[in-house]
Amino acid sequence: MAGSESIEAIETVLYWLLDLYIPDLNLPYIKNVEFRGEVLIASKQLWTLLCEDTVRSCLIGPGVVKGKILHKGHPVDVEEGVGALVFNPAELRPTAPIPLVNIVTPEVVDPLAKSSVSEIATIIEKVLVDRGMVLAPKKLTEVRRKGTIPTVEYREKFLEKIEVHLTSGAMKAKFLLGGAKRPIYSAFLKRYSKRLYEHPERLKILYVDKREFTSFNQDAVSCWSIVEKLQAQPLEEQQTTDGYKQFVEEYVSVLEFMKKFKEVYIFRD
Repeated sequence: MAGSESIEAIETVLYWLLDLYIPDLNLPYIKNVEFRGEVLIASKQLWTLLCEDTVRSCLIGPGVVKGKILHKGHPVDVEEGVGALVFNPAELRPTAPIPLVNIVTPEVVDPLAKSSVSEIATIIEKVLVDRGMVLAPKKLTEVRRKGTIPTVEYREKFLEKIEVHLTSGAMKAKFLLGGAKRPIYSAFLKRYSKRLYEHPERLKILYVDKREFTSFNQDAVSCWSIVEKLQAQPLEEQQTTDGYKQFVEEYVSVLEFMKKFKEVYIFRD
């Protein structure tokens, strides 16, 4: 793959595909509706946000939310371009999915991951049945009937080495996003092709904990600090950090990375 050899192992963008269930979602045109769907978003990692004593988890990058609501007994499609997904990790209880972002068993794909071959060893056990005088390492049963040859049931164990071929990240992305999850990837691709992701200020942020979409602007994110980014800064810089600037810089870095390696992140077949 052209250019991928120079990528540092810690620098990559992942596709995150997560199930969503928000029972009281507020949309601009309708309030308190039950939403079921998915979000596909490109993000380098799952970030931690901090605002005073409030902690949230966040994915930052170009994405799309797609699903259905039930309005007056009829299903209605919902599709929205997003630049971030924010949720409260304390609400993610397997026995109480209200609301639910499936971060416990997500589909996460690194399109730049290389294919590999690994070898595993497994113990195979066979149960055999023979007639006559059998020298068995572990005899289970022996049946002797008068005037007949004895029947012996015994067990054999042996070690077998098996090669496991792991597909590349690009192949996995095409299989998942170009196959079973094509509808949501097509919605993502449509926005990418129309260059709608070039302007994060025109996108939305889905605040799952608030049950609403908000504009990607100064008011929506100014109070947040990205904890992982603050840790690398001197104390005096941490105290003057602009949350909106952090969000925009991270969003732009994800989009530029995807453009640089477009051949594995953007595909149409």
